[in-house]
Amino acid sequence: MILMKVFWILFSINASYGFSTPESPSYIAGVVEYQVDQGLTTDDSLWTSTQMFQYNAGKYIDILYSAEAINVDILVFPENTLNRQDTAVVIPMENEFHIDLCTNDNYNVNLRNIACAAKSLRKYVVINLTTKWNCTERVGESNSKRCTSEWELYNTNVVMNRDGVIISIYRKYNLFGEPGITQPDSIEYKTFDTDFGVKFGHFVCFDLMFKSPAMDFVRNGVKNIVFPTRWYSELPFITAIQVQQNWAHVNDVNFLAAGANLPILGTTGSGIYSGKLGALTSIMTGDNTTKLLVHEVSKVPGDPILNASQIFLGSHFDDLTLYQDEFDGYTYMLVNTNAAVNQSFDLCSSFKEERFCCNFNIATTEKKASNGTIPYTYMAVVFNGWRHFNYFTYEGVKVCAVVACENENVLSCGKRFSTTTEHSGINFNLILIEGTFSHSSIFTMPTSLDFNISSLPTSKFEFRETGYNFSMSLQGEHSQLLAFGIYARDFRYSSKENPNSAITLLVSGSFILLSIISALVT
Repeated sequence: MILMKVFWILFSINASYGFSTPESPSYIAGVVEYQVDQGLTTDDSLWTSTQMFQYNAGKYIDILYSAEAINVDILVFPENTLNRQDTAVVIPMENEFHIDLCTNDNYNVNLRNIACAAKSLRKYVVINLTTKWNCTERVGESNSKRCTSEWELYNTNVVMNRDGVIISIYRKYNLFGEPGITQPDSIEYKTFDTDFGVKFGHFVCFDLMFKSPAMDFVRNGVKNIVFPTRWYSELPFITAIQVQQNWAHVNDVNFLAAGANLPILGTTGSGIYSGKLGALTSIMTGDNTTKLLVHEVSKVPGDPILNASQIFLGSHFDDLTLYQDEFDGYTYMLVNTNAAVNQSFDLCSSFKEERFCCNFNIATTEKKASNGTIPYTYMAVVFNGWRHFNYFTYEGVKVCAVVACENENVLSCGKRFSTTTEHSGINFNLILIEGTFSHSSIFTMPTSLDFNISSLPTSKFEFRETGYNFSMSLQGEHSQLLAFGIYARDFRYSSKENPNSAITLLVSGSFILLSIISALVT
């Protein structure tokens, strides 16, 4: 580490950094997949939260000083991997952004050290951490708020510029449970400008599934998004890099996603995406790991760049906890993979007197299987209704898709065979799914997933929108599909209470204890 810092000093004296400028057609971005609690124990002794905070800050700084990060203009760290609630820190308020954090002893030493590294290395740095705000002081500014305690804790993005000065903060609004964390009084819309001519918007993890603040940036023309996350992946429609690529694709934005890595709890997935070009670099893995992903990003999302994409295929997926959607609320039809002709049919689902239908055109050829291999069964499925997210909120969802299943029971869909199971694939020669999503408050995305828990490259599908009519078609053939179709959030429907308490809801039963388990490790 000392040698690396010496190298940086010599490098800054004898060479120009080559950072991007307003005239540059691109910039260099870095996102970190960071292993949670990687230094939790040493010499069989449990570390305190204070020691963990110091350790993580040191690892962050090591990454900033690494050779891979030399030319990076902006580097993003994940959600909830730096500190814990009992080491929450005070940060400068917006009227104090001029403060030189690096030299100001009034702030936490770990925060100051990261600011010093940003200043020394001349980088934009985005971190996410738990901050504390004095509620009693804020009440003096507004009588609309009552305090339950002196201090309130927030899940907070902090953005530092090349001088190590904070230029933007955002407090997460759409909390994924997160007991002990306060929801802000209102949704914050936060952007920051850079010296290389790019404006960024930023939000956190579960915010992605809601209209605000995420879609506000798209509506206001912000084309570059920073996204710290600790995403809990669920098969087959909302795994981490699957959602990241889909959101960037349909909104045609550059998307810098830094993910926490804790596979045993289902969290992994980071990447850099450029609009309809798709993933420039990404990782999804069952390994406990920390990895810096770096790539050149065109300032115009989707424009080609010289550097080839770098997709890091994961391993040990049997060690990755993948939660499953439950399909008992779906309309479904078994796909006849032995059919010699194209299959064409409609499937419909009704909700609140609204009949939602999709048309499917499918053609397959069965791959020649060796003895003892097990083939996936495939179902065409449609859903329209309330979707439950870990009992924290109920949201409107619409789905039209072809999904892999373990057998002919629809409840076996959204699951995968273990990597030790020999299974044969089905060649899909044609998948065309069409549907009408008839309201402006419905946000519609392509969705696809292969056996590597990754989205198909954007060259392998075509997603088209004509008014409220959408289609998703496979380009070429594919034999390793877990899911392929259209996924939509219906923002008209949202409730903190169970809206259908008398009937069966579409829930992920495996999420029930997730918030309790997560709280134990954060």
